[in-house]
Amino acid sequence: ISNKTNLGVCASRNIAVAHSAGTWLALLDSDDVWLPNHLETLMHEVSINSELDVVFSGFDAFLGDVNNIIFKQKISKEMWDNFNLSLFTHNLGITSSTAVIKKKSWSNIGGMIQGLDYCEEMELFIRLAKAGAKFKFSSLHT
Repeated sequence: ISNKTNLGVCASRNIAVAHSAGTWLALLDSDDVWLPNHLETLMHEVSINSELDVVFSGFDAFLGDVNNIIFKQKISKEMWDNFNLSLFTHNLGITSSTAVIKKKSWSNIGGMIQGLDYCEEMELFIRLAKAGAKFKFSSLHT
């Protein structure tokens, strides 16, 4: 799939999802890297609980080289217990590259809102939470 003009990340992702055939979506930004076990780790959580809508992993931020880690995400019990507040305040750090999203849940909320220039991922996850999506955090950094 190729857009003739730059439609932005939201429109491009909505087009890609519309053409996808799978039950689950896994998005990877061009400046992010998955470890080899990323999808396996997240889909293992789905195999344990089929009612989940979003599964996300922890992440490590690195500078230049994946071995040069400058930040390691940590989610405390308090943050998880106050999930909606933590999601809104961006403490959870869920990004499209750290998550798999049930395609039906994506479609139920209408996908990404086109025209957003920033915070599009946070906005998507807030709408999913507001719609009652079931989230699961895999503490593994993948």
